[in-house]
Amino acid sequence: MRLSVDRKKWTKHPDGKFIGGGTHLLETPAFAQYVLILPLENRPEFGLRFDILGCAHEDETTCARKFNSVRFTDSMTFYCPPRCGKEEHFVAGTLVYSEDSHICAAAIHAGVIRNDIGGDCIVMRAPKQQVYTGSTGNRITSRQ
Repeated sequence: MRLSVDRKKWTKHPDGKFIGGGTHLLETPAFAQYVLILPLENRPEFGLRFDILGCAHEDETTCARKFNSVRFTDSMTFYCPPRCGKEEHFVAGTLVYSEDSHICAAAIHAGVIRNDIGGDCIVMRAPKQQVYTGSTGNRITSRQ
């Protein structure tokens, strides 16, 4: 199965191939506008049923949104669009990020979402740190 948000760039779904009969559920949520199913075999006795359960994201999160632009409750869910890692961003910290960090770039850095397909990330409030440790993760370098 391949996923796309624009029908120009397609990515493989991380769950891999589905082999054999029965019901297969995706372990990893898929964020896409287009889904391409590529059968491994073409035999007349095979059948395929594919159900999609999905919803459009109504929130206004952009790649430019920072933690300090939001009034946090204990935890909040944000949708990050695809390819935020390619936008200009600032990230400081590792797993706990400074309030000046961009939410989506921090989520990619932490491995919570993938840059190519975006997705939902849950942000939780943490006490302000004296020092934020810098590191590189998923092609995003955070500052100290």
